[in-house]
Amino acid sequence: MASKTCVRCGASADQSCNFCPNCGAPLNRVPPDTTSETKRSSSQARSADLPRNVAALLCYLLLFVTGILFLLIEPYSKDRFIRFHAFQAIFFFIALVVIQVVVNVLGLILVGVFPSPAGFVAQTLLQSSVMLGLLFLWILLMYKAYSHETFSLPVVGDLAARQA
Repeated sequence: MASKTCVRCGASADQSCNFCPNCGAPLNRVPPDTTSETKRSSSQARSADLPRNVAALLCYLLLFVTGILFLLIEPYSKDRFIRFHAFQAIFFFIALVVIQVVVNVLGLILVGVFPSPAGFVAQTLLQSSVMLGLLFLWILLMYKAYSHETFSLPVVGDLAARQA
């Protein structure tokens, strides 16, 4: 008699069950001798669950951390498209830190030159506009990665292309 086997985790269940008691995935009828083959194919399918564009988008999500993670995770580290976005994410956030330091120094200079409230307003406007621009660029990079585009930033993109 054929048993039902989970496509996702390979667990067996009664004939009357429609969903896996282990992981909740739908159950299929599989002859008992192909259970090990189902486990092997489901583990291979699990190793590359994310589409390329989603993995590329996620490279940018948590600053440089997810870029490094996708360079280390096996199926994604071999894909040139994902590697490019991972390296660009890492270099973009390094540049973001450098730009923020420069903007903070310029803001302090503005406050030193104009010690009145006008200096503080100028500092706040400068920092806010730069941060909004960088936020827009960050969202644009995620959108382009999700759209399967290799959108390259001027200096950072060239470095990423060489590394990928």
